[in-house]
Amino acid sequence: LGSQFDASGAAKSVFAKGDYAFNDPSHHGTPQQRLQAATGGARPTKLVTIAPPVGRIITEPRPRPGCPWLIVQGDQDELIDVAAVRSWARSFMPEPELTVIEGAEHFFHGKLGDLRFAILAFLRKA
Repeated sequence: LGSQFDASGAAKSVFAKGDYAFNDPSHHGTPQQRLQAATGGARPTKLVTIAPPVGRIITEPRPRPGCPWLIVQGDQDELIDVAAVRSWARSFMPEPELTVIEGAEHFFHGKLGDLRFAILAFLRKA
């Protein structure tokens, strides 16, 4: 990339498009196409979801992943309602593991150690 990439021009191009509709398939494809592109068809053995955009991007039911699943959410998240995440997590059978980190905002400022601990503890489980 180096000097050949015009970051300023790229940013202006993105922002010139105006309101960016994340759920619009013309922007990103269908949810199934995005999953296929993101995973290359891989079947994860464990999944960690951090501050899922429930009520923002995730606005309709999604299939439950077929592997052990951890959701980590801050109780002081200014973007995502923790109650909505709790309700969303309870909608799955079996329920994913939900860890709510006390005092954590959306980007986990000052709580990254707690976030790391929660993730590593989950990943170390058999």
